Amino acid sequence: MSTLRMAAAVFLALCAPALAGTSINLSPDGDDATADGSEQKPFASLKAAMEFAEKSGGSGKIAFKFADGTYEFAETAIFEAGASGNRKVLIEGSGNTVFCGTARIDASELRELRDKSALAKLPPERRAKVYFLDLKKFGISDCGEPKQKGFGTPRDIPETEAFLNGRALSIARYPNSGLIKIGKVLDPGQVKVLTHRGFDEPSGDKDIRGAAFEYTDARHARWVDAPDAFAFGNFSVGWADDCIKIKKIDPARGTVELASPHIYGVMSCLPDPKNPKFRQDLSTRGYRVQNLFEELDADGEFYIDRKAGIFYVALSSEPSGTLEFSTLAEPILAFKNFDGAEVRNVKFGPSRGMGIYINSSKNIKIDSCEFSNFGTVAVSAGSAFSQNPPAKLRNAKPRFKFNSAISLENCKIHDNALGGAFIKGGDKRALLPSGNLVRNCEFYRNSRAGLKYSPSLSLYDVGARVANCLFRDDPFNTLQFGGNDLVIEKNRFERICQNISDMGVVYTGRNPSDKGNVIRKNFFSECLAKDGDCRIRGVYIDDGSGGYDIRENIFCRLKSADPDASNAGIAAIYFHGGHDNRAYKNVFIDCAVGVSHSPWEDEWWLKNINSPAWRRKLKAEADIESETYLKKYPELENFFKNARPRVNYLTQNLYFRTSGPLDGNFINKWNAFLNPSKSVPADKSNWTSEDVLEYFGNNGTVRSILSERIGPQ
Repeated sequence: MSTLRMAAAVFLALCAPALAGTSINLSPDGDDATADGSEQKPFASLKAAMEFAEKSGGSGKIAFKFADGTYEFAETAIFEAGASGNRKVLIEGSGNTVFCGTARIDASELRELRDKSALAKLPPERRAKVYFLDLKKFGISDCGEPKQKGFGTPRDIPETEAFLNGRALSIARYPNSGLIKIGKVLDPGQVKVLTHRGFDEPSGDKDIRGAAFEYTDARHARWVDAPDAFAFGNFSVGWADDCIKIKKIDPARGTVELASPHIYGVMSCLPDPKNPKFRQDLSTRGYRVQNLFEELDADGEFYIDRKAGIFYVALSSEPSGTLEFSTLAEPILAFKNFDGAEVRNVKFGPSRGMGIYINSSKNIKIDSCEFSNFGTVAVSAGSAFSQNPPAKLRNAKPRFKFNSAISLENCKIHDNALGGAFIKGGDKRALLPSGNLVRNCEFYRNSRAGLKYSPSLSLYDVGARVANCLFRDDPFNTLQFGGNDLVIEKNRFERICQNISDMGVVYTGRNPSDKGNVIRKNFFSECLAKDGDCRIRGVYIDDGSGGYDIRENIFCRLKSADPDASNAGIAAIYFHGGHDNRAYKNVFIDCAVGVSHSPWEDEWWLKNINSPAWRRKLKAEADIESETYLKKYPELENFFKNARPRVNYLTQNLYFRTSGPLDGNFINKWNAFLNPSKSVPADKSNWTSEDVLEYFGNNGTVRSILSERIGPQ
């Protein structure tokens, strides 16, 4: 047990009467050796302040009050209840209080690279000088090892990142933008699973091997001796990216061999007669090569020589300010078996791990904080760890069955590598609600590592609510959810899903036990597919899920960015196989298609009902034949018998320059064209709620939807 954890656990279990309602002050200028927690003698570190509280004893709420400045964390501060419970805690910053998990170094320590043999390896067209730093000199020895990460691969704590004056530097790569096309595939590598209509099935291929293919860019010859080069991109379908180490580059043959397989195997970007599916998501397929000293050519690119412990960075101007290296792989703060804490007015990041981790706790409020530049996610209530969490955060004896009354309010969460916030709570089997809340927050650019399925918000819960938030500028999906009786309302979604195929801005599915969920009064704008072959959707209810209530949302310009594209497969609302979904009083303006459905024939439906994956979800994780489920969701009666029509319902939806239902099984009632009060320009873009009112405010449904605030204050 670490000293910091021991101090927290013992301190928070104390019930002696001494320190009731006490405040302890902290400042970067404080002195832990002489501090007493007063304003005159503040502590410098939370660790020392918690140890002081342990020795002092007390009961009642205690407030840790942080002055302006940066506080570096070398280990997690864990607030854990003891046998007798815990004291309430407030962690309060000034608004200019920064919690980070980095090593901070003055950028003037960087030295210009002048070694001729090293400079000879760099691109002749480079537009920046290269500088270097001996990390060992500053005590940085563990930068993590680059490893495969992507679809079908468990995600772990990533390697160290670098930041200059708060800006995330990018790992050296080629090309700096765009992708290299995959040439002729000589061996697709082990194809672990086959995908059919979104379902993965074991392939039977037991020969573990990476793919081999011809490259289409002669630049590969420069990287023959690169020790840790990785290929990153889409190697087959548009929703499954990967990052795979390159085993060998052979300039004589013009080939690349990967060190490990991609889950679906590698497909060519060129016509491939052996693979009739090669055109699927072709426009998103390709890769870049990264972690290359040989490609340090653009401002802000870096490379770490892990063997020598040397950091290199390309900069277009003389280095100044603060250079930071993310070092803390654990969360900065953690609440375990805890009841009653508030964290407010703190800026979190950068750090290699995450900001706040919550395990089997309740009444935890995170208010008016900012989270950025984390290597994983900003906040995790429930485990977002791909593997088991670090030993000190595991919980053999949970105090509470699930996280509840967790609130994330008035926060900014942006520029994190593997997602924004992960919230899990409630009891799905017993349908016990969590009361968790995400409100009035702003989320953007939360898949900085470029990985798909890294949404700004992941929500797996019962009875939780997401309201009045802004989600913007995520290249893939931005809100991914599952569970029961969830409400997603009055949020804005802008510029999402612009570099992906077969994905939704708001995405869920593959679990017909998820019922009672409502998506209402949200505003979608400028979610444009890369081209007409990229299948994106605003609300995507995937693989057999049903019973969703999607009402009174406004969708503006959800279509292809290519004005000449066919827009096949693009829809504002899309149901894949499911039924009993209801789209009611939605407004579609300049969208490709309003609502679409891909129905499943009886044979395919019955096959999935009886699959092990569905049986686990429908009978083990949630017993849909139980009295609890049938009383709440009577439409589930006789679900496994497939005894009634499988249809969806479209009622009183309004369409302007948008196609009606593209296909599927629908019952349509009272849907209509939306007429503007004045002419709308053919090239109108960047729709806002004010624009919608200007052109369509004469319509009662539009006025009703926009009568309440949508998005944050």
